[in-house]
Amino acid sequence: MDIDNLFKSFEENDDFLMEVKVGEEPIVFISDFLHNSNGQVYEFSEDAYKIFTSTLDKSSIPQDKYQIIPAVRRSGLREEDISTVELAKHREVLYASIDEIKPSLIIPLGNFAMKAILKKSGITNKRGKEFMVDMDGEGIPVVPTYHPTAVYLEPRLRSLFRQDLDNAYDKFILNINKLNSSNYVMLDTVDKVREYVSMSLGKSVVAVDLETTGLDFKKDKITTLGMSSGEGTAAVIPVYHKDTPFLDSELSEIREMVSELMKTDTTAKVFHNCKFDLKFLMNWGITEFKNIDDTKLMHTLINENLPHGLMDLVKQYFPNELEKY
Repeated sequence: MDIDNLFKSFEENDDFLMEVKVGEEPIVFISDFLHNSNGQVYEFSEDAYKIFTSTLDKSSIPQDKYQIIPAVRRSGLREEDISTVELAKHREVLYASIDEIKPSLIIPLGNFAMKAILKKSGITNKRGKEFMVDMDGEGIPVVPTYHPTAVYLEPRLRSLFRQDLDNAYDKFILNINKLNSSNYVMLDTVDKVREYVSMSLGKSVVAVDLETTGLDFKKDKITTLGMSSGEGTAAVIPVYHKDTPFLDSELSEIREMVSELMKTDTTAKVFHNCKFDLKFLMNWGITEFKNIDDTKLMHTLINENLPHGLMDLVKQYFPNELEKY
């Protein structure tokens, strides 16, 4: 891309863009707009900049590894002020800058910066996830997070902001955050299910998770039932999965085995948001439950101000792999 010609085209249309110096640092933060203060132009407001720098100082990212470029090269704008056509023009300049820098990691700060680089909105649901942007046939990882202004206005977001930065840096710059391959077995015979459940009955803790055809326990069914009784291992039972090998009579046997596990009080069964899973198990015919734990409830007691979704907990406690969008 020829960034000089892009600037000239804006000048000819009376829509001059401020030039931004780019460096060779491998991490690019994208801010939203340029801000005027006392005759100077900055990437953030003063309060947002304080939050940004103070959080970075506590993160894993060294000062000499990043640079900041704005999504829009005009000052005084807001997201609601810019049209789709105008944003597309600014996106060309943004892409040209990124192509010139050729970074190893891009971190958009806030919804508008994410929208500028990825053409996607919804920072609350997409922060901390892994996207890819194509630059001349080469993919560059993009991990959006909150804007420092949001963190300034809502301090409880600060730990999530830092968490997103650390996870992205560890994975894409240090290459130390790769997910080790986990071993799992497909329990596709009644004998395999019996053996695994018998082994689980001798454990103190078993993690359990269901996949279903939908959210309505009255009409939807369990497709798979996953269990894990040790780190790096898991087993999956295809229940009403489209490729299940089991006959109805065999599923009845399996249900009784799972029921035996659910009602024992010597083995803790750990779910995430157990009220969802237990309703499906009850509708399947399992009615007695003892020694049930719930990681969603546990996390609420640990810190009620943080999000308690399963992927949020994975990012916080097991940041081995970012969730791909």
